[in-house]
Amino acid sequence: MTTPTRVVVSDANILINLCHAGLLSLLESLPGFEFVVSTEVDAEITDADQRRQVDEMFARAVVKRESLASPAELTIYAELRAIMGSGEASCIALAQSRGLYLASDERRARLGPLSRGRHPSPASS
Repeated sequence: MTTPTRVVVSDANILINLCHAGLLSLLESLPGFEFVVSTEVDAEITDADQRRQVDEMFARAVVKRESLASPAELTIYAELRAIMGSGEASCIALAQSRGLYLASDERRARLGPLSRGRHPSPASS
């Protein structure tokens, strides 16, 4: 029996923290999970060593880049940009509009959808 795949949208702080701890490669060892980041989150990885580590994960398809595309994603993003940064707003928009899990350790990212009368994705509660 195959384990269903859970897609997790990660905020930059999760990737940065894993890089700091030398544990980014753990993402490869989690069966049943796929990890994506928005192009806005990807742009927030500016430290050279962290950039190298994250680029290695992209090259091995452990982490994938996704762009905001649908009108719903862009609407959520625009609303959230008024109260939070671009990376946080984009990962919430992706997770919420596509019904994906959200990985973020920022309180604003976890509460953003609730403050707008929407339910968070499964992993953000």
